[in-house]
Amino acid sequence: MKPVSDALNNWIKTLITNHNHSRMKFIPMNDNKYDRGTSYVIEFGSIPHFQTKKDDTLIRICMSTYFMNKLNNNHIHTNIMITKPSILRTDKPQDSSWFCINCDRLKCKDIVDFIEYFRKGFYKITEVYYRPNPLIAYNPKDYVEKFKEFNAYDYKQIMDFFDGCKSFLEKRNETNKRVKDAKKDFKKG
Repeated sequence: MKPVSDALNNWIKTLITNHNHSRMKFIPMNDNKYDRGTSYVIEFGSIPHFQTKKDDTLIRICMSTYFMNKLNNNHIHTNIMITKPSILRTDKPQDSSWFCINCDRLKCKDIVDFIEYFRKGFYKITEVYYRPNPLIAYNPKDYVEKFKEFNAYDYKQIMDFFDGCKSFLEKRNETNKRVKDAKKDFKKG
């Protein structure tokens, strides 16, 4: 397991020294006492949450060797969480505040490329994140549905952006998986 932990530590060194990531917050989550492996959380960006009047982290990237320890795999598990605009969040337990994407075959370069992809695309929908929802004052129960109905274009842009992020990461994950499998087949033959 040590090579995977070393690889994760090397990823963090690479990400920290990248000048484009100077405003990111790197949080080590090492917990060897309970054999949880090595984990890091990277957070960046802040957006307003108009219901709570606080700022939320825009994106959180969790990288861990712990989940893979349990599966006896030697690669880094990555979980990327993108905060939904406050106009798409409700108090219902089934509605999450995050768009989540899980990957287990990403490389450090894929994360760097994703951050660039995210930043370029996010500027197109920034205005929706910073816009309070006036419908909340009228009927807080179904304001998300009303937003979808009355702001269909904005809703579509948000969902297209998230689908693009998800597709980007899933394609990279699948490509890396196929390359790894092809190398295994080549070694066997």
